Parts: sequence; C-alpha cells; structure tokens
Amino acid sequence: MKKLALCILMFLFLFAFSGCKEKSPEEINMHIDSSYTATIGNMGLEGLLIYTDEGKMYLDISTPDELSGLSFSFDEDFTIGYRGLNAITESGYLPDTSFAQSVKNSLDNANFEKPTLEKSADKKYTAIAKGDSGCYKIHTDEMGNIEEIEVTGTDVKLKLKAGN
Repeated sequence: MKKLALCILMFLFLFAFSGCKEKSPEEINMHIDSSYTATIGNMGLEGLLIYTDEGKMYLDISTPDELSGLSFSFDEDFTIGYRGLNAITESGYLPDTSFAQSVKNSLDNANFEKPTLEKSADKKYTAIAKGDSGCYKIHTDEMGNIEEIEVTGTDVKLKLKAGN
C-alpha cells in the first residue's frame, strides 16, 4: 500500500510540474492596425500605424497640431502627404534616421529577418536586432503581438494602443 501511495504521489508531483512551462510566441505577429503614441527625443507624437505582412506601411501623425495631417505611405512607391497634398517618389527618399523611415526599417527587418523573441523581466517578450536605422527592440505580448518599438539609433519609442 505504501508503494502504491508513493507511486501516486510521485506521479502527481511530476504531472503537476510538467505542464507549467510558459510557451513563448513562435514569431512576431507583423500585422499592425493601431493608433500609437511615440516620442522622438523630447517630442511627443500620436497617430495611426498600419503595417502588413507584405511590408507595406502607412503612418500618419495627428498630434501635435503643427504636424497634424502629415502622412507617410510605403508601398511600391513612397508617398508623403500633408493635409491632402501628396508627393510621390521612390522608396528610400527619407533618411534612415527620420521617424517614419526608422519605424519602417525596424518593422521590415523584424518581418523578413525573424529575430528571436526572448522572455524579458519588464516586458513580456523582446526581440533585439539591428536594421538600417540602427539597433531596435520590439516588445510583444504573450501572443507575439507588437506592443512597443524602440529604435536606439534614432531615439524613437513608439507604443501601440492596447485593444487595436
């Protein structure tokens, strides 16, 4: 009887701890359709960011008032717009250190190079890599959805709004 009870206790102990390991996301979910808040140095921005798995990106700025209506669209061509006035040129027109280009470069690198997500203490999961605009960090939730992008070379920090 003691052997049976001991076997049952060992089985329960092993069973209880075998399923407790937290599973990290396989990869970063690159589809983004969210409002954001961002800082570039001391300047704060708000707007909308859309990014597709194919690498197309749309970014607009709604705050501060002086930049409200400024938009950037990265498709086959690059379009910069301001309150309905649009200029179309080739991709790579903006310097790599500009706000929109540094976000685009970091997302493209994460999308096509697939950096590894690691569990982090202050964020849920973090991928650190280097893109055309410098080193960047992408923080995700436990499902791999992007919550924050930091581009250290350009001092850009962009936080996506929860629930979008």
